[in-house]
Amino acid sequence: MLSRNAMIGATLAIAFLLLAATVATALHQDGLADNPWPIYVPSDFQHSRIGRIPPQSNPASSAIIWSTPVNISNSAGTSRVRCPSIDLDDALHVVWEDDSSGNYEIYYITKPTGGVWSTPANISNNSNASQRAVIATDTEGTLHVLWDDWNPGYWDIFYTSKTSGGTWSSPINISNNSGWSWSANLAVDSKGGLHAVWTDTTFGNWAILYASKPKGGAWSSPIVVPNNPGGSEWAAIAIDNNDTLHMVWENDASGNWEILYTNKPKGGSWSMPVNLSNSPVDSLGAAIAIDVTGTIHAAWFEYPPGKWGYAGQGDILSTVIKFH
Repeated sequence: MLSRNAMIGATLAIAFLLLAATVATALHQDGLADNPWPIYVPSDFQHSRIGRIPPQSNPASSAIIWSTPVNISNSAGTSRVRCPSIDLDDALHVVWEDDSSGNYEIYYITKPTGGVWSTPANISNNSNASQRAVIATDTEGTLHVLWDDWNPGYWDIFYTSKTSGGTWSSPINISNNSGWSWSANLAVDSKGGLHAVWTDTTFGNWAILYASKPKGGAWSSPIVVPNNPGGSEWAAIAIDNNDTLHMVWENDASGNWEILYTNKPKGGSWSMPVNLSNSPVDSLGAAIAIDVTGTIHAAWFEYPPGKWGYAGQGDILSTVIKFH
């Protein structure tokens, strides 16, 4: 039996791959793959009927041919990839956690278009455990990374950045509170502003905290979003061409874990949560992406009755959120 965190981490990776593959197929079929911006006008929305993705299917098999895998960490320790990113020059950037130094550290590597992978660099570089890194690139090529960092007794969310051609900044603690803070997710808006969400226990129940950072400015004080009953965790966010934030997460207020959705227009407030999964069994590990048509895609996994916690016995579900 796998631990809950291991199951969520593994299935998040599967959900993101399936989500990306589905979106990539749609872009190639519609001839829109070269358009870097989605078209989106927020208003009332509805989501499509939830569909199970059949096992052993590859929705992008006709559009994508995968290359031969390459070992890019190549260390004596355990390496677990958390997040890749692609900049405006199509260079690849990857961060992951690795324990070859004796404790888990966050490592970074890059590969320019047509080039080779750089030497991995330790960007957390401390004596604490560091894990679950996420990376994003802004419009000027600056890299931004968040991760969970263990301060004895609790977890915090740390942040560092690197300008194009520059060096990594000294990591700073952006959660900096009395609770546990973990599992951050990050989005960058069209002006280079940062938007971060993570799970936090500071206010009693597990809750989703949100903080933002304007380009060149400081991080805001974290706030609870949305302030709904029950425990909330494992948030994922995406941002559209109008700088509207879209978020999905897990919540147990109904008696089992459900996938909820909310959005926040630029300069506006978070909308009332909507239950996307609406299932009698636990729904976990949500992922979200927006394609170039402005359609929002969400995916998660759930276990049939009596099967929770057993690898290989769950289902990956997906839905499409459409705005009018």
